[in-house]
Amino acid sequence: MGQKRHRIIAVLGIAFLAIHFTLTSIYSMDFLVLPRSVRQASQIYTVPFFHQNWSMFAPEVPEYDLQLQYRYPTNGVWSEWNETTESCGFEYRDRAEYLEQSICSGLAYQVAQNIYFENGVRKLDRIEAGFDYGKALNYALKMHEHYYSKEIEDSLQIRLQFIFTPKPGSTEEKTDYLEFNTFIIPAH
Repeated sequence: MGQKRHRIIAVLGIAFLAIHFTLTSIYSMDFLVLPRSVRQASQIYTVPFFHQNWSMFAPEVPEYDLQLQYRYPTNGVWSEWNETTESCGFEYRDRAEYLEQSICSGLAYQVAQNIYFENGVRKLDRIEAGFDYGKALNYALKMHEHYYSKEIEDSLQIRLQFIFTPKPGSTEEKTDYLEFNTFIIPAH
């Protein structure tokens, strides 16, 4: 009788551990494609025990949000500035927006590392010679061509829009722009 009880306890313990590790693994690997009910069961089990509610250690608030904007001449007049991904019908949570944010981050890093002033004039040549600037131009061109089904004919200008996070207790939102030089599109 005693051995049977120990076996039952061992089987129940192993079953509990298997369920525990399965549910916590599903919770921590959110990239797995699983049915909603499985993901929900995992969250119901895991969140009360392991989820950080940031009551003690708050994350660092970003200083600003970035958007990539572009414009182009049409009939001899510059178009309005277009937010690259949003103007093509994508939402904030779309993968295209994630790609844009990745490009913006790389370009902002290059700006921080390579912008300089010569005789009081801001110089962008080091940035505009870089890979991240080329990625931003290409992204704006391809998004425009794909969404509007037409090529931008002769030139394009991009800019970074910085939307600064208000200081605690303030609601004032400050926006600033960094415009790059006009890029002349080579003839095909």
